Amino acid sequence: MIKKVVNFRILIQIIFLGFMIFSVTILERSISRLIVLSVTFLIGSYHCGWICPFGTIQEYMSKIRKKFIRKTYNVPEKIDKILSPIRYIPLFISVILITDVLNARKIMFSLLRGKQIAIISLVVLIIFLIFSLFIDRPFCRWFCVDGARYGLLSFGRILTIKRDNEKCVNCQKCDKSCPMEIKVSRHNEILNPKCINCLSCIAECPERKTLSIGIRSFSGKYNLISFFGALVFGIWILTRLLK
Repeated sequence: MIKKVVNFRILIQIIFLGFMIFSVTILERSISRLIVLSVTFLIGSYHCGWICPFGTIQEYMSKIRKKFIRKTYNVPEKIDKILSPIRYIPLFISVILITDVLNARKIMFSLLRGKQIAIISLVVLIIFLIFSLFIDRPFCRWFCVDGARYGLLSFGRILTIKRDNEKCVNCQKCDKSCPMEIKVSRHNEILNPKCINCLSCIAECPERKTLSIGIRSFSGKYNLISFFGALVFGIWILTRLLK
């Protein structure tokens, strides 16, 4: 069943990539963002793994690498922890110029729409695409402002990926399959803000029902603080959208 959902995700990715290439708009931007934010609060950061065209392109750059190079380049965990907070800087500090230059996703959208862009912006885009041949989703993991926003909001998610510790055989295939390099095997519930709901970990798990989608736990201070923190953050974003 999960593998069918994963295949459906691929179809959704292709459809939204096509929408972007041909500049197809389904809903007004503020309405579509409102829907994305609301659903993210319920099920987590699905936008990055299902809808975002730049995320899709990075993902398929990685597939090209695995097809021809057959090697995965994992970033050391210590370095990943240092790089991960970077995407929150432009989210909380409104340095418009820097954000526009570094936002490879917006640069790609501008190119697809036939808009002129600065040389430095084109260089930034090319750099990220080249890095995508060696590292899974580098822009998503460390630099995407929207990814940071949806990631923080996903702390309020009601449904999440759950791991049954008793059934787990510790093969760590879930860890290896995760494009965001989340250590799924170390957690009973995935509330990591980098999770993009690609469901690769569940699809690759050899033990049936060890990983599944379920209602998150609300017990414990961390779970309650993260939930209400995400709720406050979501309300703040909505008030800005409705202005």
